[in-house]
Amino acid sequence: MESPLDEKKVAGLDPLSLLGHSLSLSLKSVIANRSVIEQRWIEDLQQYIGEYDPQTLRAMEDNKQSSVFLNITRIMVNQSVAQIADLLFPTDDKNYGISATPNPQIEGDLKDSSPAQVPGGGQVMDAETGEPISTAEVAARAQTIAKDKAIAMEREIDDQLVQCDHASVARKALHWAGIFGSAIIAGPEQFTTTRHKMIMKDNGTGGKKPAVTYEPQTSSAPRTRAVAPWDFYPDLSGSTIEESEFIFERSYMTRKQMRGLVKRKNYIKDNVKKVLLEETKTIEFASNGHVNALRRLTGGTDQTVDNRYEVWTYHGPISKDALREAGVKIKKDDPLDEFDGVVVFCGGFVLKAVLNPLESEDWPYSMWNWAVDDFCPFGFGVPWLCRNEQAIVNTAWRMMLDNSSKSAGPQIVAKRHAITPADGTETISPWKLWYADESITDVRSAFSVMSFPSVQQEVGNILTMARNFLTETAGLPPQVGQGAGQAPSTLGGMAMMMNASNTDRRRQVRDWDDSVTKPLITRFYYWNMQYHKDENIKGDYEVHARGTSALLLREQQAINLMAVLDKYAAHPALADSLKAQATLRKVIQAMHIAPDDLIKTDAEMEAEQAAMQEQPPEEDPMITLEQMRTEQIAQRHENTQQIEQLKFSLESQNNEADRQLRRDLAKLELEKQDRILQMEALKLSQTNDIGYQKILADLKKSRWKLNLDDSKFNKEMEIKKQDGNTANYGLE
Repeated sequence: MESPLDEKKVAGLDPLSLLGHSLSLSLKSVIANRSVIEQRWIEDLQQYIGEYDPQTLRAMEDNKQSSVFLNITRIMVNQSVAQIADLLFPTDDKNYGISATPNPQIEGDLKDSSPAQVPGGGQVMDAETGEPISTAEVAARAQTIAKDKAIAMEREIDDQLVQCDHASVARKALHWAGIFGSAIIAGPEQFTTTRHKMIMKDNGTGGKKPAVTYEPQTSSAPRTRAVAPWDFYPDLSGSTIEESEFIFERSYMTRKQMRGLVKRKNYIKDNVKKVLLEETKTIEFASNGHVNALRRLTGGTDQTVDNRYEVWTYHGPISKDALREAGVKIKKDDPLDEFDGVVVFCGGFVLKAVLNPLESEDWPYSMWNWAVDDFCPFGFGVPWLCRNEQAIVNTAWRMMLDNSSKSAGPQIVAKRHAITPADGTETISPWKLWYADESITDVRSAFSVMSFPSVQQEVGNILTMARNFLTETAGLPPQVGQGAGQAPSTLGGMAMMMNASNTDRRRQVRDWDDSVTKPLITRFYYWNMQYHKDENIKGDYEVHARGTSALLLREQQAINLMAVLDKYAAHPALADSLKAQATLRKVIQAMHIAPDDLIKTDAEMEAEQAAMQEQPPEEDPMITLEQMRTEQIAQRHENTQQIEQLKFSLESQNNEADRQLRRDLAKLELEKQDRILQMEALKLSQTNDIGYQKILADLKKSRWKLNLDDSKFNKEMEIKKQDGNTANYGLE
């Protein structure tokens, strides 16, 4: 850091240089004041990782004691963080809501049935009907528009949080809170993303050799960001960041990122170049040895050998002259000498100085503490809360191991030179021979064996008690069957036990609502009101943090809501007052199920009702049942006839095939007889001297008779095919 300047040097500085020098001095003071907290963080991280401090470890090694670390703290931190993250960020709901601010005038007009008056005279007319509109109707329409805009604003903020993955950011901050005690979330911050796109363009060659042009596409949206506690330096004179006069935040930039600031809006290019021209070693790091120790514990390197630039962002009052020097336009007649602004500086050089981007002058930070310190913005984490319990666990575990190692084998006491091992070595082994001195009458006087007592059970009881205390200190429900966690015998008793165990979690969720959810969503609301282009989402709204009511004790809520439905849904006097569908949605939400997957929307219900109205009126159920029975009987009869016809068709096909075969055989037989007659006629004409014409005449007569028989046969087949196989019985 820079050393203090004398009055002559200070008088010669321009407003920006003076601002950079004063901020560097303020930062140095804040870092020195926070050294005690950072030392506590080192101990918290050592306990979370499972390491002893060097002094304790050296003492155990000198005394040749066990140095194992039974790391229960890590388990408690991870379980506690996961539990509260599930409560704050479920998959089927959100922990905030936005509604239109109640307007007393509109609420009063809702009861006024007189015609609405236009300012200046005249009545308000309906554009469609041309009829006058009452004041109540105008108020109702205004109230509906306000509610629709509030819903649109809530949907827009929800999309923005999903786009920047706010749930993941919050879980990261919660993890740091579990270890170090504080979760810091920054937002909304303007975040610009660049989409790298290559465009093919015709360069005048008719498309044969198109030119490739790089056209980056940028888009901006608000985002949230988790801030590491060791990079966050608020004014420690206040007990909360809202009471702090200023806030410093540290970040790191590579040389490439620093060069990129030259092209960024509102950055002072000359000062950026000065930082780039400075030797890296001359830009000293403001952090002290505590932060370096944190980095070493997690496997990192010291910041003193880091080649990146240490860049600081300051939020707080800035003089009018410094802002003007940075290019900020301020009216000459503005009575204020200081404005709330943002300064980015590195090594004493101011890189950027602007007014607070939010007109509400809210700082973009929300801070939540695992356990609140009433005298400091930073809180206490799980390792600090259960420091003593973890120490007892480690002590008991080391005692158990040390006692086990000493009581596992016997202690041997022997008089030197009274006994001599036969193999020359004094190690103990089976079937070993020893020589006793002649003066020894009883070997027990020269050689004896004793054992140290085992205290496993006594130390084990201490270990169990310490683990139970550690679990209670971490705010986790006791395990069933261990110590205080005996399982109740009734469902109500189990619910009471779980309700009592969640007391601390309910407190933490309420604190998150007050410290993070409501301020953060309110800042997003201000940001959208100030920068969003869609006017249809803007209005006068209220932000509701409902983490406790919407996310805690869902099972109990489901039971209570089901009781409400059972008791009042069919109540003759109160059923009309109950929002049954909304209650059902709450029941399904309490079961961690998306209601839209099971419950019909209003549009779907209206469409079904309209379709039912278009249908003809329903008939008497008995008549409908009788019609259905008659139709079934008719259908059964029709099916029977179709089966019979199919059987008859199959039989007819078989009979037809048989008849065709018989016709073919008869035809072959006729042709055979015809050939035989021709042969016989030829023989007779040769031997008996009979005239050939006479033989042919006899042959024709025989053929005619055969054709007649064949014709009768074919006719008979047609009759049988049409009227059955017994159609011509009794006719021949």
